[in-house]
Amino acid sequence: MVSIDPCYGACDLPTYQGKRVGVELIVHFGHSPYGTLEEVPIVYLETPSKMDVLKTVKKALPFLKGKEKIGLATTVQHIAELQRVRRLLEREGIQSIIGRRRGQIKYDGQILGCNYSTMQQIDDTVDVFLLVGSMFHALGAAIILRKNVILADPYQDKVVDLRERKREELKRRWARISKAREITEFGIIVSTKTGQLRFDEAVKVKNLLGRSGRRGTLLISSEVLPETLKDFPEFGAYINTACPRLNMDDAYRFMNPVLSVDDVEILLGLKKWTSYVDGYYPEERTREETVRDPTFSVTKG
Repeated sequence: MVSIDPCYGACDLPTYQGKRVGVELIVHFGHSPYGTLEEVPIVYLETPSKMDVLKTVKKALPFLKGKEKIGLATTVQHIAELQRVRRLLEREGIQSIIGRRRGQIKYDGQILGCNYSTMQQIDDTVDVFLLVGSMFHALGAAIILRKNVILADPYQDKVVDLRERKREELKRRWARISKAREITEFGIIVSTKTGQLRFDEAVKVKNLLGRSGRRGTLLISSEVLPETLKDFPEFGAYINTACPRLNMDDAYRFMNPVLSVDDVEILLGLKKWTSYVDGYYPEERTREETVRDPTFSVTKG
């Protein structure tokens, strides 16, 4: 039997579905184990890519000029190529550093769409990061890291400097927080996917909203879709406790703002926007006086 439901990673396995139809084993292609406890045994086939990533990495060399220490990272599909990339950089006189695996991560230098710990642990050590993979993972890394990220995308054979994309995303994020200031009815998104269920966090946010005079309603779903949320027009904004990429990659698909838990704490004054930005975006910091609260001015539209 083949599951034809969407699958966003090893956090999203069809264990409930498999249990209903009586399977004894699930074979999952494309990801390494996520560390969740599944009711049905799982075999993970990581399916490494056969692409020649060095061709694209060579195009990234001009972006690394003048940098002494480069942090390397990639997804599980290209993890076997990371040492080849390191040797290439060494021949160019560039020192590279690969973060050690820990927690849910299986390999040194590996990243997930929701876990960049191998990069975070060397963020203060390197001058810039070189990430081999797609824009999906590169943008996620750029948002959470202090140092800039250079993407070597072997799928499109192109190199992208994420500095400006990071700045644009920060502006959009502040715009969503600002828009939500006048909202009193929030829908709190809760996923039932094994690796995305954060029910306690959702309840915590609901209580925080209640203490501020706002109201939150838990919206439980296995698949979070903008089309489904349109059936609940009473909610002026949504708070995402499911996949952390939902309020970044898919935010444009939703009619109303989608906030993270951190965004809500900033909205309620429990965290300072400027302090939060200084922690994650030091290179993007401008004079606070440009606007009343945000790091830099935001235009409408």
